[in-house]
Amino acid sequence: MNPASSPRPEDWKIVPASSDPSGGQYFLQAPSGKVYPTYLAAVRHLNYFDSNQADIEVLRTGLKLEGWEAKTGLPKNWFAKVENERRQFLSHDFLEFTSFAAAYDHLFKNKDNFEVDDLTMFYSSFSRPLPTKPTFTTKPTFTTKPTFTTNLTKLGNSNSPKTNHLKPANTTKTTKYTRKGDLTYSKLKSLVENGGSKVEIDKTVAQLLMEGWVTYKNLPKGWLRSNPQNKSTAIQYLVFDPFCAKFGSKHSAVGTLKRMGLGKQYIAKFIVGDSDIEHFLGTERDNDWVSGDETVPQGWQIRNDKNNSDPMAIEILSPEHICYKNRISALSHLSLETARDVYSREEVELIRSKLSHEGWVDHTMIPEGWKINRTKTFSSFLTKDGTVLDDYAAALKLLKDPKSRYTTQDKKNFVEARDGIEYNKTPMKIKVPVFPENKASAGLKKVLMPEGWKFENLTEKLIRITAADGNQFYSRIKAIEFMIENNEDPEIIYSLWSTLDEEDWKFGYKFVPLGWGVRDPAIGEEFLFLTREMEVLINVEQALDYIENDDAYTGEDYKMLKKWNDNYKDVTWVEDEDIPKGWKKTEDDEEEEQFLGPFGTILTGRVALIEHLIKQNHSPEEIFALWGTLDLEGWMNDNKNLPLGWKSKYFPELDEFHYLSPLMQVVKSETDLVKLITDCKLTSPDEKLMVQHLKKWASNNY
Repeated sequence: MNPASSPRPEDWKIVPASSDPSGGQYFLQAPSGKVYPTYLAAVRHLNYFDSNQADIEVLRTGLKLEGWEAKTGLPKNWFAKVENERRQFLSHDFLEFTSFAAAYDHLFKNKDNFEVDDLTMFYSSFSRPLPTKPTFTTKPTFTTKPTFTTNLTKLGNSNSPKTNHLKPANTTKTTKYTRKGDLTYSKLKSLVENGGSKVEIDKTVAQLLMEGWVTYKNLPKGWLRSNPQNKSTAIQYLVFDPFCAKFGSKHSAVGTLKRMGLGKQYIAKFIVGDSDIEHFLGTERDNDWVSGDETVPQGWQIRNDKNNSDPMAIEILSPEHICYKNRISALSHLSLETARDVYSREEVELIRSKLSHEGWVDHTMIPEGWKINRTKTFSSFLTKDGTVLDDYAAALKLLKDPKSRYTTQDKKNFVEARDGIEYNKTPMKIKVPVFPENKASAGLKKVLMPEGWKFENLTEKLIRITAADGNQFYSRIKAIEFMIENNEDPEIIYSLWSTLDEEDWKFGYKFVPLGWGVRDPAIGEEFLFLTREMEVLINVEQALDYIENDDAYTGEDYKMLKKWNDNYKDVTWVEDEDIPKGWKKTEDDEEEEQFLGPFGTILTGRVALIEHLIKQNHSPEEIFALWGTLDLEGWMNDNKNLPLGWKSKYFPELDEFHYLSPLMQVVKSETDLVKLITDCKLTSPDEKLMVQHLKKWASNNY
């Protein structure tokens, strides 16, 4: 504190701390005569007693002399300083916090008193520990203030030192505070990114709906859109699950979803979700879809429309699990401007080539890309983008519209051909679609029986099998045993074996030997096991003993079942709305979470579960619902310092951060992150896309 240059309010003084001014220590003295040893002590006292605000603002400027600085990422009127290699924080009302954790806890508990983005910016900027200062065996001499960089492999110009991209840079532009009109969205974004409670998130979403945002049935879960009254106003989109963002247009939203590496199915459903194109979701599990039909592209499925009495009515299902009432609707979707980066030109032309099965054909006198339908007395026309024009007059009106881009020759040809294309004296007939019965939709599986045998369904679950000699069996297993003993045809035995699922036996579990069946236990009971030799074992102990004492099985079979049982037993498994149907999780929140799959797979941690779901081609909705819960295991969004879609987690015991990619790759160091960018072994389209995004991000951060 300097009597000549240090700031002080009017009528305040800077006085020596002792009677000897040569000591060099000074205090602040208020007009009342009260003395303060530091600027912080002075502003705290004045703020507590609601003193003159002008005096407080002058004294606030003096805090810089005591090491306090305003930094990017801090809430308004907050300060920070580094003391004894530890970062400290000072709030707007002069509360002092000696660690990031203490300051963040205060912000979170009092979040209603701050701008919503304050928590996000504070976490992104200050959550990482300060870099360790280098030590020297001898004290170095610098003519200018030294600058140190992390020992991170450089990208680009090796002669230019680069700072660590994961540490907040002091050169970041000042944060712009949110406008009042965006406060609800900003609050929602903070809640989502900082692990806010579901109750708080639902409450904030409800507020957005009151402010004019709307939900649409076919938009993916967690999406809203604006509902402008004026058609010229662009529609905005907002997503809050599994991440939070707002987009000024659908095109902008699609671009971001692609950069984040979201799958084609998710993006395709988003694009068509709130469009005028008639479509349905959730039908892919219906058992009447027919595959391999030549009237739809490969990979598509088709069926008769059971809700329409017209024999020509069909429905088609795309590989992205979107159901359309006709091929025109599918073409309209694939031809949308926003879908150009999702569907290739070849895919669009493939569905266009199948339009002939609905009566749409080419004609030399109509514009390029158009088709004509002559199945009725008056022709209708189809434009290149999938718009149906009901008659000749509607088509001519479009061609003559000054805003359209059709050539003079297009119009001339169309007018000259009127007599030949407007009216159809003999409408064209098209073949009524007939599809083979899907075996899965035929009800119960047809069972082959040896000559003289009889199979009866007594009730939904109870059956009776009568052998040629009069023996009766009320269990398929007993009947199969009898068939084996009497050397019946193996094909017939296998036919009956394939219906064991009707008695709740499941096959394909990973923890039992190949070919074994497992029956899930009822409450209070144990698993049952069915061996390849048709032996029924009533618990795991019997199964382990059977494997150990039968030469047909290996030590690996034994270890596999024992390891699974050790993980499974003495644990309470519960269902949870955040995980896919059929999966369960451990109930004990104090232990690391484990997840039990429908086929007995046990996985530790949500990262492993998501990775498994990706490999098993689960739906994007299930995967991203789970991705949004990774904060429960400490994986946090940090869009400021990491590539889009990545998360980071701090491990206190290791004093280091690990990083998680959208493809569920865990990168344990910054060096490995850089190595990933230059790894030429990554060959899948998703991996290539991720590396492409990483390189783009790295070019802006190194």
